[in-house]
Amino acid sequence: THVGADGLPLAFILIGLFSIPAYAVFSQVVDQYSRPQLFRYMLLLAALMAVGMRFLLAETRVVNYYIVLILVFFQWDFHNNILYPSLLTDYFSALDYKRYAPFIGMAQAAGTLVGGGLTALLSHFFPTRELLLALPVVFGVAIAQLFYLENTQRQIETVGKTENVGMVEALKTFPDLVKRYPLMLFLAASSFLLVIIYLSAEFLWFSIYAQNFTEDALTGFLGLMRMSVSVIQVLVLYCFTRPLLHWVGVARMNVVYPITTLFGLLGIVMQTSLPTGIALHINGDGLYKSINIPVHQLNYNAVPREFLGRIRTLSDGFFYAVGLTTAGGLLWICHHALSLAQIAWIAIGLTVVLFCLRLPMGKYYAQGLEEMIRSDTINLDDLGDVQLPLPQEASTVIHNLLQASDRYTQIKGLEFATQLGQPSQFYPVVQPL
Repeated sequence: THVGADGLPLAFILIGLFSIPAYAVFSQVVDQYSRPQLFRYMLLLAALMAVGMRFLLAETRVVNYYIVLILVFFQWDFHNNILYPSLLTDYFSALDYKRYAPFIGMAQAAGTLVGGGLTALLSHFFPTRELLLALPVVFGVAIAQLFYLENTQRQIETVGKTENVGMVEALKTFPDLVKRYPLMLFLAASSFLLVIIYLSAEFLWFSIYAQNFTEDALTGFLGLMRMSVSVIQVLVLYCFTRPLLHWVGVARMNVVYPITTLFGLLGIVMQTSLPTGIALHINGDGLYKSINIPVHQLNYNAVPREFLGRIRTLSDGFFYAVGLTTAGGLLWICHHALSLAQIAWIAIGLTVVLFCLRLPMGKYYAQGLEEMIRSDTINLDDLGDVQLPLPQEASTVIHNLLQASDRYTQIKGLEFATQLGQPSQFYPVVQPL
């Protein structure tokens, strides 16, 4: 309301430039502490920052609003895309994470709905900047929950102190890790493209809203959209994402969100109107959180735990931040020279690239799981009865499982063998069993 949609490109550039060194610092400590402990420290820092932002907004200078936006945007992404998913993978096996991911998303949507409702209610009694003082209370509750979690639940694998790997070193070792686990490259490229597409779509729908609403009307409309999108998110997670993850698996679900995004952007190209802006908003906010985020996070099941923190920091941290800056620069140039429909065409081109990028991710997801089985970095109990679309190249590792000395490993080899296109190739090994 103080800067307008035209100020978003500069905000995105500044957020990206701030995030890159912030993630570089975080990469120094990501694998040095237990995840609950690290999360508590970051929430304590966030509480102090909330108090600082309250006093910063005592002066209504535009630069202060940019600073607050940078800090809030970074914290939201950092907590939701790095810390929280890493915490989940410390306590949930691959099968558990796949089973409960939709319910976790529904809980987050419900939290957004409650938070939005409380914000709308409290805004009638307190100035907006005073609401920042409520955040330390919420963070305090979360810190208490993390204490309870750490003291009552056992981690699948405790994160111990390891050799310090900074951002520069992580980038140097990234090509070697990609050779072994190609999925890591696709995850990083997907994060980079996703943020550019998302921010381009966000710029489009906010520009359309600015053309159709006054400042006061826009505030009420955005509050209504927030609640509506949260309800849609819960419905999609329960009725669509949850059953499809069970029926078709993570690998095939990777292409769903790029397809829905193409439809949303094509609507803007055909008619730049309020209904198409709302449809793009629902896709970019509701479907992004109810389809893309659960599927994207589940892909990390095929990344060994020893590299998980490092890869999350690079993929959803460093490359995401570079994408933010790139998106800001692209929109900064485009919004002066191009129409909204032309900007939508650029986003469509990037979405097509994302779709093509996601097509082979299913194959590399399966290969990553296979490599983890081969190198003994995955516990077979974690897989349970999950249906893995193993590639034909997995036949060697399945032979090894079938020829193992213990009966349990042989049975797990049989389960994997039935998931290949030609299980009869294992008959000579199975017959003696």
